[in-house]
Amino acid sequence: MTESGASVSSASTSSVSSVSASTIPARPPRARRTRRGGYVGAIVVNAIMLYLINVWPGWAVLPFLTDDLRVVLPWINASILTSIVVNVGYLVADPRWVRALGSIVTGVVGLVATVRMWQVFPFDFAGSAID
Repeated sequence: MTESGASVSSASTSSVSSVSASTIPARPPRARRTRRGGYVGAIVVNAIMLYLINVWPGWAVLPFLTDDLRVVLPWINASILTSIVVNVGYLVADPRWVRALGSIVTGVVGLVATVRMWQVFPFDFAGSAID
């Protein structure tokens, strides 16, 4: 029994390892192309937002924003630029650890921008229909 049990055990172990190593599918190229399209889309949308906030029509056209937004604007720009840079990095290489690191970086910068926004609170809703 031990002889046949050992041979079955070693045979099954070797066949399992060879089968599992050869049957683990690589990430499909379609999934990578889809992610790359998402990265390009994120870059384009963030670049448009950066332009709209800073150039035309600019943040000043919104009546509920006060001049105090100038204090927060660098952090908002940093958050958008960080997202653009990280997504460009993803186009170059997007293994899971790089995406995780990029998420941490964009999350930290976004959190700083949000906290700064709460501290300054550059909004005035008194003259509008928004309560």
